[in-house]
Amino acid sequence: MGPAAMSFHGKKYLICGGAGFIGSAFTRRLVQLGANVTVLDPCIPKTGGHERHLLDSLKDIEWIRESVISFPRLNNLTARQDGVIDAMGFTSHFEGMKEPGFDLECNYVSHLALMSALERQALPVLYLGSRSQYGKLAQFVTEDYRQEPVDVQGIHKAAAESLFRIFAQRFGFHCISLRIGNCFGKGQPLTGSDIGLIGCFIRDTLENKNICLYGTPDRTRNLIYVEDVVDNSLKLFTQRWSHEYESYNLAGPAIRLSEVVKIIIDLAGQGSYTFAPFDADTARLDPGSSVISDNKLEKCLNGLVFTPFRNAIAATISYFKEKQNL
Repeated sequence: MGPAAMSFHGKKYLICGGAGFIGSAFTRRLVQLGANVTVLDPCIPKTGGHERHLLDSLKDIEWIRESVISFPRLNNLTARQDGVIDAMGFTSHFEGMKEPGFDLECNYVSHLALMSALERQALPVLYLGSRSQYGKLAQFVTEDYRQEPVDVQGIHKAAAESLFRIFAQRFGFHCISLRIGNCFGKGQPLTGSDIGLIGCFIRDTLENKNICLYGTPDRTRNLIYVEDVVDNSLKLFTQRWSHEYESYNLAGPAIRLSEVVKIIIDLAGQGSYTFAPFDADTARLDPGSSVISDNKLEKCLNGLVFTPFRNAIAATISYFKEKQNL
């Protein structure tokens, strides 16, 4: 049993949103490490939570299929844990603009309900924020960069993070907020109009459609494989949390989108791409070409580990093919 497994074996973790894309990846990994996992997730339609994400883990977890907002014994539940992972959320930028009230419930009210249950519990709480909190980005973005979101989701995620900072200091629990970059991998949405950057590229390629890259050939994005989000995040639980609140970027390597598409096309053995100017709606929500710095977290953890990008893309393409029976 390695050091990582020894840190989690027999420990109790509550994962709010543990049946969603990123939440289920945390669930699976903690089960592998021998932790006792409780998932709190009602699988609200459109949020991404689904039983299929946990099929391999169902016999090993306790799954409470209720909303964190209405669950009556949340305080008692959190009090029994060694740590809490808050992976709740609604990730569709375009749908959030269409349904701001639904986005508010998923990306703000749900987190407030969790905070209210943590009073006087000296627990480590990991909140999964978003790079969308920053809005339009400069060329190099650290955690001190101003937050001016350009959409409803970013506004609500930034507001929830601010509440975690205030409530952690007031109630005495410990919170780390991770501002996650463009995430992809097993469990991500496969259908719909807003399935993430990598998801759209892979889907179009597998359907042999031309990929339209907006903007210029040198546009970059920070991209992170979901397994790397989990592995680097869980390393935080092996550290001593000395502050009530801290925020970190976990964005992944910055890669040119043209190079990303070339890798996907090469691995899929088909596909094409062209460049085009932004349409008005996309331009308003696009954060711009930038590099989000992971340096603060890298220093905290004495290094970050990232799966080779080509390997991560290959695994994600395999996931798409398996689920779409291609």
